Amino acid sequence: MSRKKKILVVALLIPVILVVGVWMFLDHIAKRAVEVGGTQAMGVQTSLDGISLRPFQGVGRIDGLQISNPAGFETPYFMRLSTGAASMNVGSVLEDTIVVKSIELDGLKAHLEKSKNGANYEVILANMKKGEEEPAAEAPGKKFLVERIVVRNIEVRADLAVAGEKLSSVDIRIDEINLENVGSDSESGVIMSQLMGTIVKAVLTGIVEQGARVLPEVMVNGLGAGLKGLGKVGVKVVGKVTAKVGGKAVDVIGGAAKDAIKGIGGIFGGDDDDDK
Repeated sequence: MSRKKKILVVALLIPVILVVGVWMFLDHIAKRAVEVGGTQAMGVQTSLDGISLRPFQGVGRIDGLQISNPAGFETPYFMRLSTGAASMNVGSVLEDTIVVKSIELDGLKAHLEKSKNGANYEVILANMKKGEEEPAAEAPGKKFLVERIVVRNIEVRADLAVAGEKLSSVDIRIDEINLENVGSDSESGVIMSQLMGTIVKAVLTGIVEQGARVLPEVMVNGLGAGLKGLGKVGVKVVGKVTAKVGGKAVDVIGGAAKDAIKGIGGIFGGDDDDDK
């Protein structure tokens, strides 16, 4: 083979090698983006067990997303998600802004803890507020417009302790939380940290909205105050909500819940009567 032909072959192979290289490390790049985005949004370590993307099929899957607790709290994590799946507009995959048709998250567990060290949710919400007011520099990357997000099978454990003694333990289970058109108020969508922050805000909003009747008042007030200081997020709760206080089933339906959250004002992003 002549020298010119060799140069031509190498020139043709370089783009192929680059594409294959990016493809081979795509899952790793995406995993890192999710972990960094979550850590920036919540101010605590965020980790992901695994991610699998098939961008040219328009699908993706994640496993084992965990948001750590702030230092000084007993529970092993603040939130942990079992699995998640996304459906994307294939035509937008190579664009700067990816249009995501749906994100479906299943099996989310949350630990709310109030003790002598303060409240883990208050630390997380304060970190999120600081991040919204002073956005951290984030490496250039994709932005997202998400048409619909569904979070299913949410299990919440809320523990209140004073002087080392547990005073109250509440378990809440929410079938499903929906939010729509995330990033639509921006021309170019949201970055990963904003997307993850929005999902966490939606879950906490659903918890305080639905659990106001059974959660300790100090938790309702703390969650409400923290959420009020953040950007609005529209949330719709679908299906059943059940709760146990000290292991005993209690009613979570009725006017008491709405009355308890009147002072929060505007964080639910819609008409309560339509969403109930």
